[in-house]
Amino acid sequence: MTRDQSLRSRLAARCARPDDDRGSMPLLMLVMLIGVSISSLLIPMIITQNNATRVAISRVHSLDAAQAGFDVVLGEIRTATSSAGDGLAAKLPCTDSVGHFMDNPEIGTVSVASRARYQVYVSYFDADPSAKSVAWQSSNHIRCVPGFGTQHVPAFALMQSTGTDRATGAFGGTNDRTLTTTYTFKTDNQNISGGLVRIYHDATKNNLDLCMDAGSANPASGTTVLMQMCSSPKTAQQLFSYNSDLSIQLVASSPAMCLDAGALPHATPAVNVTFRPCTTPAAARQQWSIDDSSNFQGSTSTGTLDGFCFNIQNSNTVGSPVVLDKNCGNYSITQTWVPEPAVGAGAAGQPLNGNPPPQLVNFQQFGRCLDVTNQSVGSTFMIAYPCKQAPNPATVAWNQKFSYNPANGEFVTVPSGTNYCMQSPGTVGGYVLFTTCPAGTPPTNLKWTYNGTTDSSGNQLPYVRKFTIVDSSTPSLCLGLSPDSDQYNGAYNKVIVTTCDGSLSQKWNADPNVQNPALLNTSEK
Repeated sequence: MTRDQSLRSRLAARCARPDDDRGSMPLLMLVMLIGVSISSLLIPMIITQNNATRVAISRVHSLDAAQAGFDVVLGEIRTATSSAGDGLAAKLPCTDSVGHFMDNPEIGTVSVASRARYQVYVSYFDADPSAKSVAWQSSNHIRCVPGFGTQHVPAFALMQSTGTDRATGAFGGTNDRTLTTTYTFKTDNQNISGGLVRIYHDATKNNLDLCMDAGSANPASGTTVLMQMCSSPKTAQQLFSYNSDLSIQLVASSPAMCLDAGALPHATPAVNVTFRPCTTPAAARQQWSIDDSSNFQGSTSTGTLDGFCFNIQNSNTVGSPVVLDKNCGNYSITQTWVPEPAVGAGAAGQPLNGNPPPQLVNFQQFGRCLDVTNQSVGSTFMIAYPCKQAPNPATVAWNQKFSYNPANGEFVTVPSGTNYCMQSPGTVGGYVLFTTCPAGTPPTNLKWTYNGTTDSSGNQLPYVRKFTIVDSSTPSLCLGLSPDSDQYNGAYNKVIVTTCDGSLSQKWNADPNVQNPALLNTSEK
C-alpha cells in the first residue's frame, strides 16, 4: 500500500466513526426519564421525612417543656421554707381551686426565646399515690388552699406536667407530652404540739366558734384566758400544747406560760384561769385532765381529780373569761372542750400490753384516742375522741383502755367486769364495733395483728407496715379513720377499716420516722 492509500484509509475510518453513535441520544433520553421518575418518587419521601423530623423535634421540645414544668414546681416545693430553712406547708404551691382536685394548673413558658410552654398540676397525699386510681387520688388528696398551703405536712406530692411546642392554644395536642411523677418529701413526722382549744359549738344553733386566747404570743404572768373567735389562719396567741405532765402550755410563750387557777385546794367561788410560768415537772395546780365529758378538770395535791373544771363565764360571748368552777360532767357549750388533735395527747400513748392497758392514740390525729362511743358497747360506730387523762392513768375510763392478746389476736376492753372484743366489719370503710368476747378460739373477725417494729422472726419491718392494726379476716384492711365528711357531732372522726396503705391515720401508738426526698415512678401518660 502506497503512502497516499494509507492516508486515505485512515481518513475514511475517521469519517465513518459518527455512523457508530446513532443510539446515544435515545439512551440519554432514557436515563433522563428514569432520573426524573426517581426524583418524583423521592419528593414525597423527602417531604414525609421532613415532616416526621419536624414532629420528632416538636415532641422533643414538648418533652423538654414538661420536664421544665417539673423543675419549676419542684423548686417551689423545696423553697417552701421558713427563714431558718424549715419546711412550711403554708408556702407549698397549690393547683387546687377551693379544695377541688387538680383544676387550677400552674402555666409557664420555658424561656423568652422559646415558644415551648408547660402546664403543671400538683396534689399532696399522706400515702404514696403512684399506683392509685384517679378516683382514689381525688378522694384522698390533702386540701391545698393558695396562700395557705396544705392543712398538714404531706408525705408525697403527685405532679402531672404537660409540655407543648406551640406558643398558643390549649394543652393536650397531638405532639404534646404529659409526664407524671411522685415526689417524696424529706420529713420527720415527729408530732409537734400546737393547736386551737375551742369550746364545743353547734353551728346549726348559730353558736360562735370560740377558742382560748392569750391576747398575745407572750402574755404577762397573771393574764386571764379569754375566749375569742378562732383564728384562721391560726395565730400564735391561740396555739396550745397539751404536755405529758398534763400541763397546758402556750406554745409561743417565753418563758413558757401554762394555765393556772391558783393555789390548792380549789374552792368556790369561781376564779379566773390565768397564765403563769410553767413549773417543771407540772405542779398539781397546773395539771388538767380531760374527763368523760371532755371537761378540763383540776387535780388535788394527792393526785386525784378534784371536781373543778374550766367553764366559760358568759356562754357564747366573745371576750368572756375562762373560769374554774365546781361544775363538771356536763356536755355543753360552756364547759365541753374540743382541742384540735395537734394540741397533743397529754399522758396518753404508752406501749401496748402496758400496765394499765394503754389508750390507742392515732398518729395523724395525735391528740385523739380510740373511744367506745358514749361508753356504750352497743354503739354502731367507734370514734377518735380527745385522749382522756387523769393524774393516775389507771383511773382513765374503760372505754379508752384496751389490752391486746397476740396469742389470739383480740383487742379487749372491760366495762363492768365483762370482756368486749373489737370486731371488724370486713368491708372497706365499715365501722369497727365491740361485741362480747366468746369463750375459746375467737372467730377471724375478732382477730387482729398489731405490727410493732419487728416481724415474728425479729426482723425490722419497713415503716409503712409498722404500728398498724391489721384485720385478720381481711389482711388487706387496717384500722384507720373515716374521712372528715363522716364525723360524729361534726368534730370526731369515726373508726373504720380501710385498705392498708401505711398512711399516718392507720398508725397507732407509733414512733416517728424520717423519710428522705426522692422522685419516684416517673412515667409518660
